[in-house]
Amino acid sequence: MRVRVTRFVYADDPDNHLGRDVFRWEEFYLFRGCTYGCVGNGVALADSDDRFATFFEFPADAIEYVP
Repeated sequence: MRVRVTRFVYADDPDNHLGRDVFRWEEFYLFRGCTYGCVGNGVALADSDDRFATFFEFPADAIEYVP
């Protein structure tokens, strides 16, 4: 499932584990694979819709679903 970022998220945000600033309207995919408990307060996202893709944690309140 595709998601869109709804606000600017700084790289030093505690739930942004992408390693860079993320701009509004960037799109990612919800990660469908196993995270082994690595995701805390955010959600697991990935750059592709592949369950074997590398995931990263991202703030849950900064995304919206793309229909």
